[in-house]
Amino acid sequence: MERGYFLSKRTDNKFYFQMSPGGSYTRNDLTTYSDVAYTDNAWHHLVGTILADGTHYIYVDGVQQTAHSGTGTFGPDIINMPFTIGTGYGDYANYTNYYESFTGYIDDVRLYNRTLSSAEIKALYNSKVNKFNTSAMILTDGQYNYTVYAVDAAGNANSSGWRYFTVSSDATAPTITFELPTPSNTSSTTSPVTIVANISDASNTSSFIDLDRSLLLWLSMERNALDNSSYNWSTTNGGATFIDGKFGQALRGFTSSAHVDVNSSLDYAAGNITISFWMYVNNTATPNRQNPIDKAFGGDGTFTLEPDGTINFYFGSAGGDAEPYTSDSSGTSAANGTWQHWVLTRDRTSRTTQWYLNGTVSGSAYVYTVTHDPYTAQMLCKLDMVIQEMH
Repeated sequence: MERGYFLSKRTDNKFYFQMSPGGSYTRNDLTTYSDVAYTDNAWHHLVGTILADGTHYIYVDGVQQTAHSGTGTFGPDIINMPFTIGTGYGDYANYTNYYESFTGYIDDVRLYNRTLSSAEIKALYNSKVNKFNTSAMILTDGQYNYTVYAVDAAGNANSSGWRYFTVSSDATAPTITFELPTPSNTSSTTSPVTIVANISDASNTSSFIDLDRSLLLWLSMERNALDNSSYNWSTTNGGATFIDGKFGQALRGFTSSAHVDVNSSLDYAAGNITISFWMYVNNTATPNRQNPIDKAFGGDGTFTLEPDGTINFYFGSAGGDAEPYTSDSSGTSAANGTWQHWVLTRDRTSRTTQWYLNGTVSGSAYVYTVTHDPYTAQMLCKLDMVIQEMH
């Protein structure tokens, strides 16, 4: 394969999805494959997807395979190779020399100019039970055209004809009102204090109280990566993309350049902290260690997601990424293919850290020594993974 893509089955009886980044007649394949071999002589539904950043996956019978995934730049097909069903060009130096032909049956081939979601692919496979829908798509304001197709077991096909709808964003912010016994603004009162706030909006909302500006950073990821806290830290997004998230939107498509940078003046080493974020992991094992949130191994703290799903929080006293530093493990491993809420607290007075998963304590409190009291010099803060609602 010089420049293009293949869905194939090899001599190990696994299904493969390959693509070539392109450039010339050179083999530089990016390959993902099924978790197990298939020798059952049965029908199987295969889907290969490629994201804009080159990340690619293969699905078998509606299930995303975890054996391997990768990224790369997909070049143009400047040699005009045909889109072929049932065979593939086997010579990498001269694609006209011979063919690698498929010995089974092929039916219902489709090609889309967008990356279908996991839910959509599941519906493609099991269309008699799960009707195909694209409700997971994030649509900007404007008019959209669509057609619904249907085909029965006898091969009779029909379509609805072209229809359209117009999307208009919700531009109205939620309303906030207060009820007694909430103290009136600027008043004096005695302890204890109760605050009762009513939140109203046409859509689902989330709410919380920021007491004495203790919310240091809030990245809600709603069509931007701006800080919504009262500190209004400056941020830059190097090209990470927005998708449907746990609440509203989230970020994905992180690379060495496509990530969010927060103003380096942000310092969370000097005092007690709580870091909260929703995270959706595609595959903990690929590519090896991942960094959802990064600042300094030897300072404020850095999160690493290990291939076994464990999340480690590193921090230390040397500054930068230098030793000495220590780490606290999440206790529970992150799960693939689902949203989870993670919280890490650090108390400098008692020198302890504690993990929480979905609102429940995860693992035991970790006690560290004065040797690892976090270094307070300012460092760059990056968000390097699919996360949402970082507090």
